[in-house]
Amino acid sequence: MLKNYFKDLWNRFIHTHIMTKVFIFLFITLEIFILVISFVKVDYTITTPGFLTEAMYMVDVDTENERGHILTVSVTEYTDASLIQYWLAKGEKRVVLTEKKDDDLTKEQDNKYGIISKKIAINNAIINAYEAASFVDSSIKLVKEYKGMVVAVVSGLASTDIYPDDVITKINGVSFTSQEQFYNEYYRLVGSDRKGAILNEGDSIEFTVLRYNSEIQKDVELTKSAKLSKNSNGTLSLGLTLYEYVTVDGANSYPKFNILYNEQLDAKGGSGGAMMALSIYNGLLEKDITNGLIIAGTGTIGLDGNIGAIGGIEQKIIKAFMSGVDVFYVDQYDYDAAISACEKHGYNKDLVVSVSEFTDILNDLNERGKTNEQ
Repeated sequence: MLKNYFKDLWNRFIHTHIMTKVFIFLFITLEIFILVISFVKVDYTITTPGFLTEAMYMVDVDTENERGHILTVSVTEYTDASLIQYWLAKGEKRVVLTEKKDDDLTKEQDNKYGIISKKIAINNAIINAYEAASFVDSSIKLVKEYKGMVVAVVSGLASTDIYPDDVITKINGVSFTSQEQFYNEYYRLVGSDRKGAILNEGDSIEFTVLRYNSEIQKDVELTKSAKLSKNSNGTLSLGLTLYEYVTVDGANSYPKFNILYNEQLDAKGGSGGAMMALSIYNGLLEKDITNGLIIAGTGTIGLDGNIGAIGGIEQKIIKAFMSGVDVFYVDQYDYDAAISACEKHGYNKDLVVSVSEFTDILNDLNERGKTNEQ
């Protein structure tokens, strides 16, 4: 039946007018062309301005205090861009095209890395906010517990069966209570610039790992295949991306808090850490530190309050200033790029403020508040 249908279709095509044949040929060619440019992928990532989001929605603090308008800024990335998306992006000055590299993370690795980074950012934001607010109000208390170094990424070059979300609690049997202690022990084993090394290629470092609330022993072999790269001082790399991990207890802290992050629905990555900390801090205290300003910014936040570098600064500047923010806080490393973005797109660069620590943001807003009172 189907064979006869196509045979009949072909016969009708053969006997149609020549112009009809030309039209059908052009139509089919166009359809094939559209399919090709829509489904053929290019080795580029397209980065566009993303969204402005109230930073408060990640953490619900049990107070009635004003949070103000404190916004995190995101970008949107198309890692599986099609040929037509690539052509359209090339003509758009608000979009950045980045050529993919062989060492880029897979989509699954990048997703997992983003989730872990966000969770760490939330915890670090809570810790910094509560500790800073406790200097203003001594009744504010945070219950926290140091866990170790959480694994965010395992390179394909690493020789180990450690996985993302594993938490390293000991290195060669030695416990540690800070990132500094961990790396001091690591460099004691592998040496600095390979000088004084206790371990060499072919040797292993044993890690005690917390996985699903059980401690297990896992080895990382220091072989050529395990070398992700040589870092600046020439020491061997484990091929692991690690974050210092401290848990927080909202039920037993004062004021109480709930973490509302949904890893399936919400944005990933740690670049909103600084603004989350500011939003939580503002919710802990009665006085609104924003003084009615619309505040946006970007930057990771460490346990020590340091504000770290991020990506997509130009697209974040575009999104923030298109939305009419009054001040934009950026880490010191990305400040020059932020100023360049303002100059390129005609925004007021005086609204961009460089910060290196969380206290820099608080001090700047306090000074703005004093100026308003005068």
